[in-house]
Amino acid sequence: MTWFKSSSTSLKAYFIRSQLILSFIILFTCIIGFTGIASYTFKRYSESNVKIISESLAERLQASIVFDDRISTTRIINEYMQQYPIQSIKVVSPTHEILHTTTNPSEINDSILLDHIHEALISDDIGLVSIQHNNQLVAYVQIIISLRPLTNFINLLLMVFMVCILVAFVIILISSRINYLRINHALKTLAETTDLISDQRAFHLRVSKGKITEFNKVSQRFNELLDEIQKWDHQLQAQNISLEKQALHDSLTHLPNRAFFYQKLDQIYQKLESRKKSALLFIDNNDFKLINDKYGHQAGDYVLQEMARRLKYSLRDDDFVARIGGDEFAVILTNIEHSSQAIVVVQNLIQTTDHPIKFSDEVIHYSFSIGIALSKHIDNPSELVHLADQAMYRAKDSLTHWAIIEYKPEAMEAHNE
Repeated sequence: MTWFKSSSTSLKAYFIRSQLILSFIILFTCIIGFTGIASYTFKRYSESNVKIISESLAERLQASIVFDDRISTTRIINEYMQQYPIQSIKVVSPTHEILHTTTNPSEINDSILLDHIHEALISDDIGLVSIQHNNQLVAYVQIIISLRPLTNFINLLLMVFMVCILVAFVIILISSRINYLRINHALKTLAETTDLISDQRAFHLRVSKGKITEFNKVSQRFNELLDEIQKWDHQLQAQNISLEKQALHDSLTHLPNRAFFYQKLDQIYQKLESRKKSALLFIDNNDFKLINDKYGHQAGDYVLQEMARRLKYSLRDDDFVARIGGDEFAVILTNIEHSSQAIVVVQNLIQTTDHPIKFSDEVIHYSFSIGIALSKHIDNPSELVHLADQAMYRAKDSLTHWAIIEYKPEAMEAHNE
């Protein structure tokens, strides 16, 4: 019984001990893997590449060494110093007289640790190659490779190190989950609150205090996190509203776009009272292509912007205007019981073209044609759009400012002006 008591431990000590063990395992694994891979890879790199570079340099230096052409020797060596990560190159005579030596200051090791690594991994004999002429030894070339490729490779292996940390993190999560199951009763309130928040997005809920001090600290931090989440949720909702507005509005004129227009038209037809007292106008700019061709696309965009502004401020507060594409606009008129009321609105819109548009130093005259269709006897929005479109083209063909198509159960009448 005494042995049982002595072997027990507190939850805090248990967590500390388990995390320390995991930390040592992670650290040991990363150090062994990092050091082994880096050393092996760099050694293989040095053995295979330094030999090739040395032999290539010796072959190119043969002629300049034999004829004692110091200019060519210097030029060739400088080319290799620039092309490869080389710390220094020496050319030595058979009598060990130094004929030429070049060192790259940027490649010199500035750390004692790097010097030791250099000595352990790279033998000076790897880069030592003889230069022969007619089977006679004329000189030696010795290349000392830089450790820069190793340091670059170490940076790459840092990514591997991060992967090891991630794996360790997963292991810690699994271990924490097991320990969490052992104290599940104390965390029941927190779990239930979390479920409600997850299922119902009830960010206003808070975890109540319990009898365990450590649990109360966790609950306090959790409630603070909920405060932040609730704040972020409100911000996200505001951003979603802003994005929805952008999705339903034209970027050039800032008027509602085609999608918004059809949503509005469907809403009109969902209520019988509003459907009986509405009218649809289709507006198309006349000869807009000529404006673009004559004054440029920037002028054309400005004309559309100014046209949208004039249309908006010439309509009543309850009317709805949208740009449905290109130089085409649509207007939904409300509280229209007779065609004469719609015609009055149309005449006010046409008057907006009496004043030309000034763009830079240009004075641009523009006009548009309007097609009118009353929704009173139209059963669906698609038919209303079709009639308004027909009326607009009728106005264009007849060179009039507007045309109206009144659909009645007995017949369909058309009027132009």
